[in-house]
Amino acid sequence: MVDMNNVIAENIAGFLKKQNKKQTDLADALGTNKQTVNKMLNGSRMINAVELKSIAKYLGVRFCSLVNSASS
Repeated sequence: MVDMNNVIAENIAGFLKKQNKKQTDLADALGTNKQTVNKMLNGSRMINAVELKSIAKYLGVRFCSLVNSASS
């Protein structure tokens, strides 16, 4: 079974890398800190739908591109 949290985290990390953005940039955009973003991306913290929508907007990508297992 696919772990959706890992898929989402990998997709976000991939978009950050492609756009030469750092976790601190994403943290600033979300109004949180780097530790929280790091926990989101390493799977120790779930990403809720509101955060996911904000992340998609920050990255300039469609919401579905973050949740598709084949997008990154």
